[in-house]
Amino acid sequence: MTSSPSGPNTSPESAPGEIPPSRLFNRNFVLLLISGHLMFITYYGMFVLLPEYLDDYSGTVVGLVVGTFGVTAFVSRLWLGSIADSVGRRWLLYGGFALMAVALLGYAQGPFAAGIVPVRVLHALGWVSLSISWLALATEVVPTSRRAEAIALTLFISEGATLYAPFLVLWCADAIGAQVVFVGLSAVTAIALLVVLRLSLPGRPRGPMRFWQRPRISRPAILPLIGFLGATATYGALSAFLVPHIEDHNLSGPQLFFTPYGLAVVGASLITGRLTAMAGYRNLGSISLVFLALATLVIAFPVGNASLIVGGAGFGFAFAGVYTAMLTAATRGADATDRALAVATVQLGFDLGTALPLALGVLTDLGGTSSAFVATAILGFLAAGIFYQGARNAAPEPQPALG
Repeated sequence: MTSSPSGPNTSPESAPGEIPPSRLFNRNFVLLLISGHLMFITYYGMFVLLPEYLDDYSGTVVGLVVGTFGVTAFVSRLWLGSIADSVGRRWLLYGGFALMAVALLGYAQGPFAAGIVPVRVLHALGWVSLSISWLALATEVVPTSRRAEAIALTLFISEGATLYAPFLVLWCADAIGAQVVFVGLSAVTAIALLVVLRLSLPGRPRGPMRFWQRPRISRPAILPLIGFLGATATYGALSAFLVPHIEDHNLSGPQLFFTPYGLAVVGASLITGRLTAMAGYRNLGSISLVFLALATLVIAFPVGNASLIVGGAGFGFAFAGVYTAMLTAATRGADATDRALAVATVQLGFDLGTALPLALGVLTDLGGTSSAFVATAILGFLAAGIFYQGARNAAPEPQPALG
């Protein structure tokens, strides 16, 4: 692990010589958690609202509109990660929330696909900007020894929104109309911006300030990227093939998977930070990937509805472990002027994983939906081995004191 020029205990967003807080739940971290939860309310609300908003269009048009977000996120992520390291995390955070607020207002123009496509591009740029800078800051405003716990709590905050935001947003859309809900989501984002404006973050990462630079991958984050992709590959398969898979096997419905998943990932995120500190990110990451692959196989070959429940809970627990371990490994391996890029590199695994169904579709045509889950389970096992061996050959993990 490399350290910042001013020493390993200096926050890159702090003034020279300033020591990070000794408490995990300090003022800056709490403000980040509040703003992050508001951010994910809008994200998961849009997840269900936009397809319904465009219900009159063909699947091809809806796919184009929805997919524009993912393509923009993939293309811009590494560049925006470099910008966050060069210009400063907080400025990208402010700009991301502002772009999101404007974009959410843009959806209220009406369900016109041609007008919504550019709004999706703006929305994606705002989302990537704030998600990179928000997560990077969350790892930097806490004591170094509590970083894994901070990462796990960001997952708790984000996935906690899945337990109610989609249902609340759809209920509001039925009651007052989708266009009014978009205005409301924009207001929620504006409130989140006001929250982060209260952060006390003097200075910026040390290093040259460059707005325009060639996108690059953070070398310390390549191994965690591989590990994270081992998990997000199944996430992508679930998003595309879970519903037809349930229909093929005459199961009750996707809620039997998503409810146990949401409860498990939220519950597990409360302990994975401490587990990372005790067992090390190499052990937790590798073991979690193995359990995630096993849960995927349970889903691939269901024996009644119980398989969906067990698979959903297992996937949720394992995903929390993978998320915490991979981001801990990436941020510990990066120095102060490279940490946002490390976060962006790991997050690239999510973009790649959700794009994987483009290739898995051929498998499902040949061998049914189960073949897609078998393929991603194999990727999970391979990622576990690669990550464990690669981390084993790397420098020894620091052993933080547990207090």
